[in-house]
Amino acid sequence: MEQNETTVVPQDELTDRIASRLGARQQKLEQMEQWDKTPAKKSTTRLRPLFIGLAVAACLAAVVWVAPWQSSTNPLDELGIGTPEITVYRSASSDAAAINALINDEKYEEALDMVTAALSHSDDEVALAEEYAEAFGDDEAIYDTMLAYQENAQLRWMRIYLLMKLEQKKDAKRELKTYLRYREFAEHVEEAEELRKALK
Repeated sequence: MEQNETTVVPQDELTDRIASRLGARQQKLEQMEQWDKTPAKKSTTRLRPLFIGLAVAACLAAVVWVAPWQSSTNPLDELGIGTPEITVYRSASSDAAAINALINDEKYEEALDMVTAALSHSDDEVALAEEYAEAFGDDEAIYDTMLAYQENAQLRWMRIYLLMKLEQKKDAKRELKTYLRYREFAEHVEEAEELRKALK
């Protein structure tokens, strides 16, 4: 019959083990007590959706508040430049009435197409009037040349206005340069200068 052998631990070693385990337990209790005294930090992972939500809300608020102000920043409105009307346009008076009507109805793209075509025709008339005036040099030829330039300036100002309404500022700047080159025939020189400064 086999006998159960029990290992006998010397008394000093047993005491040392108990003492070390009690010391470790005491250390853990002190650490837990320290944790209870220190306020627990909230997990940043739980706050992340809150921060993202606040950022999205701030962006939406910026769009809602800023967009209406930006839509009214057209230099025409800022400078108080009113809607022009074609009054002198001898060669196509029915077109002049149609252009004015389109602008009043805020159909700016259609009006721009008509004004661009009329301006191209007017450029040709100016060139012909200059040739006639150079060839004959009489008062009537000079008067016709002046009228051609006035019509051209009026159509060009109308084109500038429509380009600005359609936010085509680069083309408007180019037309302003031409418009101001013939300022003696232009009615809106002051407004054109202010508009040119605003577009820089």
